Formats: sequence, C-alpha cells, structure tokens
Amino acid sequence: MTLTLTPRETADILRRRRSKGLAKLSGPKLGARVNPKADRGRVRDNAFLAYLRRQPCAACGSTHRVEAAHIRSGYPEAGWGPTGMQVKPSDFRAASLCASCHREGPNAQHRGNERAWWAALGIYPPTYCAEVYADFAAGRDQPTRATR
Repeated sequence: MTLTLTPRETADILRRRRSKGLAKLSGPKLGARVNPKADRGRVRDNAFLAYLRRQPCAACGSTHRVEAAHIRSGYPEAGWGPTGMQVKPSDFRAASLCASCHREGPNAQHRGNERAWWAALGIYPPTYCAEVYADFAAGRDQPTRATR
C-alpha cells in the first residue's frame, strides 16, 4: 500500500519550498522519504509529518485540528539529546497531537515540563515515536498502538 499526499498537503509542501526560494519541485521529489538537512543534523520527512496529521491525538484521541508535535525534551537513555531554543528535532521525533494538547490548552505539551507531561500520559516518547514511524514505513493508515 502506498501512502499519497492530499492536495492540501502537496500545496503546503510547495508553499514551504517557495518560501525557501525553491520555485519548483526540483531536487528531492515529494515521494522521497527522508532528506537530511545539512545544518544541525536534523532529518526531515514531510510525508511522515503529513501521516501524523491524519492520525488521532496521542493524548486525547481527538481527530480535530491534529498537528505534528516535535518532542524537544531529551531522553539520553534512548539516544535522544535535548534540543534548545530555535532548534527543532528530527521529524521522526514527532507525535500527533491536537492543537489543544500541543499548544493552545492550559495543560498543553509546550506549556510546562514536557518530559513530565508525557509521563503523566503514560507514554514514553522514544518507544511511541518508533512504533508510529514503523506503522508509517509499513504503509498502515492507522497506527497499531492504541491511543488514549
């Protein structure tokens, strides 16, 4: 099974490329999975981020206004170093969260201690992200891991 981007997702990717001075889809094609970014070692994967936006929220199960939420806190035991301000982690370190759980709500992921926030949900991000990415790589439309 091949995952395809929706017209909205394709337009969003083209808009981002134009803002970086890339007028056309030259270079890596939309179907290309992973293209490492030269600076800071960040790995980008637009198709995976689009996949995350189609999944239910990992925290509350909502399917409304789901975003790809990058996990910035470090988990050294899993090989994840913390990222600082203005440094976004690689895209494989992202989970699907609704806007309220990610940014807007009073108890959102980015409004406090991120590591404690995930622990309160009973989710260990390195394992969770690896499972979701494996589902994506296998072409499954829905993750095999049950959400809350």
